[in-house]
Amino acid sequence: PLEALQPTGLVLMMGAISALLAQWGMIPLLDLKPRALIFSGAALGAAGCVAVGTANSLYGIALGYALTSLGMGLARPGFTAGSSLAVGPEAQGSVAGKVTSINGAAFVLGPSIGVGLYELWRPLPYLAAAAGLVCLLVYAFVTLRPSGPGPEASPAQ
Repeated sequence: PLEALQPTGLVLMMGAISALLAQWGMIPLLDLKPRALIFSGAALGAAGCVAVGTANSLYGIALGYALTSLGMGLARPGFTAGSSLAVGPEAQGSVAGKVTSINGAAFVLGPSIGVGLYELWRPLPYLAAAAGLVCLLVYAFVTLRPSGPGPEASPAQ
């Protein structure tokens, strides 16, 4: 209905501004590396998902979505750059294709799964997304090595 246009526009605008702030402002200004982008992005994204899932007002939803978008604006470039830097030149095309296909699948699968979870309990898709991001954050912490001198450091850092 027409009444939904203005609040929906507000939330989407907050998300777009936050993602652009991350990619056009924070990443270049702070010179963040892929590992830092993944960690900070996943943490902010998880916090934003929890905020959206537990929000009781339009402004709570908008703030949570802005935080989630800021996190994804940091994390996506982190794993895209990190994955291509972690392999040699001969495998970069294959890795780029896989990352792109996963991003595309997320646009189809995310809403499909989210609607089902929402039908069970309204906060569930957001809390499930936050839990998934926390799991990925732990996995990244365990598997991604910090950069530094020596052959044991991954070039993706």
